[in-house]
Amino acid sequence: ADVVLPQVRTLLDDLLELTGVGRNEILAATIGLPAPIDRDRRTVASPSILPGWADRDIAELAAQTLDLPVQWVIDNDANLGARAEYRALAAPDSAVDSLIYIKFGAGLGAGVVLDGRLMSGVSGTAGEIGHLVFDDEGPLCRCGNRGCLETLVAAPAVTRQLLETHGTISIAEIVARADRGDPGCRRALADAGRMMGRAVAVLANLVNPGLVVVGGEMEQAADYVLPAIRETLNRECVPVAVDAVRVERARHGRLTHLVGAVAAAVDEVSPVSTFRP
Repeated sequence: ADVVLPQVRTLLDDLLELTGVGRNEILAATIGLPAPIDRDRRTVASPSILPGWADRDIAELAAQTLDLPVQWVIDNDANLGARAEYRALAAPDSAVDSLIYIKFGAGLGAGVVLDGRLMSGVSGTAGEIGHLVFDDEGPLCRCGNRGCLETLVAAPAVTRQLLETHGTISIAEIVARADRGDPGCRRALADAGRMMGRAVAVLANLVNPGLVVVGGEMEQAADYVLPAIRETLNRECVPVAVDAVRVERARHGRLTHLVGAVAAAVDEVSPVSTFRP
C-alpha cells in the first residue's frame, strides 16, 4: 500500500488535470484488490495473500494519501468483475439472476451473484477458488498450502510450463502461437481450461448459476479455455445444473474490473443499486 498509493496519487492528479475535474466534484471512489476483503473493517481479510496491505484501514489510508475524503468502496477485484457483468445483464427481460464471474489471470478468484445478491461471506472470502487445493503435494502457494489451483493454472503457471520449450513467453504470445497451430501452446491453454473447469464445476453444483463469465488475463485465450471449461462441466456437473448454465467470455474484456469499480462507486451514491440488498 505504501508503494502503490503514492503512484495512484500521481495518476489521479494527472487525470484530474487532464479532465478539468476538481477534487470537490468527486462523490465516491473504488479500490479493487486481488485479495479477500473484510468490507465492514475495510481491510484485507487474508494477510498472507496481500501482506503489504494487511491490518490497514484501506479507505482511510486512500483518503489521506490521495487527498480524497469521499465515500470509498473497497472490494475484491473478482467481485468488481461480477458487478460489471451483472450490471450489463440487468435489463428487465434478462433471465440471468445468478452468475459466476471467474477472474482467470495472474491470480484466480470468483465473484458469485446468487438471486441478484453478491455473495461475500462472513469474512469476505467467498469465491476464493484460487486457493482450493487440488494437489496436496503440489507447488507451494503464497497462502501457505500446496497445490492450490492458482499454482497450477494461473497465467504464470501456464507460461512456466512452456519455458523449457518456448522460452520466456506471455499469454498473448501463447495465444498467437496457438492460433498458428502450435500444439504445445494449444495443449497448455486447454489443460488450464480443463483444470479451471473442475473448480467451476464445484461452484456450479453448489450455486446453480445461469451464466459463468471468464475474465482476466486468460480471457484473451477464450477460444481455447472456454471449450475446455465446458468439457469439464459436462463431465463433472450435475446434469440439470450443466444444462442450465452458459459459459461466456467477459463482455468488457480487459476493462471488466475497471467497469465494475466505476459501477461500485456509482452504487455508493445512487438510490438504485446493481444488486438486491
